[in-house]
Amino acid sequence: MTVGTLDGPPQPPPSQLPIAALRAREDTRELVRQRRAGAPRIHKTLNPSARVLIDSVVTAHRGGGAGLPASLLATLRGARSDPTWNQYSATLQPWFTHAKDHDFPPLPADPMHFACWLASVGERNPGYTPTKLRCVAVRAFSDLAGVPSPHDHPLVMAYRACVRRCRGGRGRGKARPLLRAEIPTTPRSPQGPPPASRRGRRAGPSPGTRQRALSAATAHMRLLHEGCLRYDDTREGQLGDVLIYPDTVELSVFGTKTDHRLTGQVCQMPGSASASETSGVSALLEGTRRGLQRLAALPAEVFSVLADRLARSFPNDRAVPSAMATWPACVRDEALPLYDRGLLVHYLPYYGTWLWAPLTVDSDLSQTLTTSQFVSQAKTALAAAGIDTSRFGAHSLRRGGAAELTHGGASGAVLRRALRHTSEKSSEPYVFQSVLLSATAAAMRAATHPSKGVEPPPASGSLSVGLKPTASPLEAGAGPSRGYAPSLPCAAAAPAAALAISPSQHNGIGPGYPTPRPAPSGWRGRGVPSPTALRRALLARSGPIRGRGGSPTLRGHPGITKAMPIADMDGK
Repeated sequence: MTVGTLDGPPQPPPSQLPIAALRAREDTRELVRQRRAGAPRIHKTLNPSARVLIDSVVTAHRGGGAGLPASLLATLRGARSDPTWNQYSATLQPWFTHAKDHDFPPLPADPMHFACWLASVGERNPGYTPTKLRCVAVRAFSDLAGVPSPHDHPLVMAYRACVRRCRGGRGRGKARPLLRAEIPTTPRSPQGPPPASRRGRRAGPSPGTRQRALSAATAHMRLLHEGCLRYDDTREGQLGDVLIYPDTVELSVFGTKTDHRLTGQVCQMPGSASASETSGVSALLEGTRRGLQRLAALPAEVFSVLADRLARSFPNDRAVPSAMATWPACVRDEALPLYDRGLLVHYLPYYGTWLWAPLTVDSDLSQTLTTSQFVSQAKTALAAAGIDTSRFGAHSLRRGGAAELTHGGASGAVLRRALRHTSEKSSEPYVFQSVLLSATAAAMRAATHPSKGVEPPPASGSLSVGLKPTASPLEAGAGPSRGYAPSLPCAAAAPAAALAISPSQHNGIGPGYPTPRPAPSGWRGRGVPSPTALRRALLARSGPIRGRGGSPTLRGHPGITKAMPIADMDGK
């Protein structure tokens, strides 16, 4: 397999598992989808400011000033996901303020006014990416209001083209890819004194809590890297979403940026049988086992309160240990007693504060970290290990995992499935250009390597002189042979023996001839024929081949590199 190629490979080999076992896995995955699909993302709901802006636009342009039913508003908002509306609202809110200050309607947006606004805000926030986001946002709100959009007006498109040419964009891949070897195996405590106490209390978490938090962050970094995952995809991931088999690990994610209908997507990783001690799967298993042991050690009154609070978050489910049936025995043995005590173990997040934070009656077992909080924890763990974190981001793990897959020989189709992209073009920015350059240089070097094979004789009617195989150099008594020599009759204008040359005498005509003998008159000394004599001898057999000017030539003869008229050879 060519390293770094983005060409689609043949289909993967069929599984060695029985078809009944594969169907059982499909049924198990369907149970996960039925339990989780359609549930809204808690951290991806519509914020209040975006809701107010959307309601005002829809009411003003579609309801004639009267309020619309909530069901109709929800249907109109369904064209984009809630996080997308949040981003579009924050991007376009200054345009609504600008239109109000200058006393003209924001929608439908006048192309001239909108282009002038793009130019004014572009001076403060330059770049093609913010400009493109503003145009996409105004198009979304125009579609929501049912009015024409100025994004495709010639003036607006001309401004975008100018910005792209003059200022450029930030481009994809701002975060520096993080490699597997750079992720610390056992995180060390940060250097420096602990936080100063204030009024008899610590200003921050205890050293044990900090160490557990760094260990959990390191384990999650390995999981994201191995699965080429975004942190946002796993922020609300639960233990029941993970199906662990000896040959593969299936991790279902819901509500991603490409899963607007909350139907779920499946990520895959190498199975537990081939997982090393430093792999993401091993880190997930070990972190979960230790977290369940912490829950089992809680007092009964604290445990019951936490279990009841988690059950109220998912009222339609009950404690069913079969949701963890595919997990190894080391984890199931810790989970079964907790199921008996009424805790929905499969609803616990596989990266949540319950893994390291002190647990009290006020704790929330479903609490997770925001993206910025996770990045802060990861930077602390990396800095303690001596890794540069100046360009580290949450996307560094996804980029690093994809780059290592390609460097290891994964093709474009495999990379696309690992990243859950719909086209291989979207996966190209995740590949190191150095990998592609090295692979291209290797292919060019192999293509330009001189061939060591024997060239076949030319087809009949070719312009080159007829060739025939000759004996080996030792048998012919001559220098190194190329395997073919001119086929000349002895009755030609000069004897064939007179055409023979030695390695020191060949004069560029070609080796592989018999031992030279004295040449007749009209031939050069030392038995070497002149080019004119050789030319006439060859023409006597095959006849002249007319060139461009009508003069006879011998184009294609292996010993004559330039086709010349007879009158031009030897100055005659």
